[in-house]
Amino acid sequence: MSWIGWIWLTAPAPVGATQWHLVASEDQNLQQQFVDLDSIQDLGHGRARVNSYYLDRRSNSVVKTTYVTDYDCPSRQFRDVVVNAPEKPMDWQPLGPDPLNRATMEFTCGQVGYRIAPSSQSKN
Repeated sequence: MSWIGWIWLTAPAPVGATQWHLVASEDQNLQQQFVDLDSIQDLGHGRARVNSYYLDRRSNSVVKTTYVTDYDCPSRQFRDVVVNAPEKPMDWQPLGPDPLNRATMEFTCGQVGYRIAPSSQSKN
């Protein structure tokens, strides 16, 4: 194999998304979460992965944070695998009260056909 062929085979896939989808917004659209529909992957065993980005317009400048996140749909847990490019997988953690992350999980898990366990917060 030629040197150029080796570079082509080992080069990372393009990161450009073809279909960004708004899954949630808060604070009159000052905070928004988008997912890349083409990035949603079924990882098996109730888990899914998605590329997403978060926009925060609550200050004078727009802050954009990009993520690759794994969701464990049955247990309502998540872990960020990549945040703003460096790969630093986090430990699994409970979903918590963040409405943007919750909406992203529900959308992503639904796209790959996984059921999400009922939230303990919804019990009265």
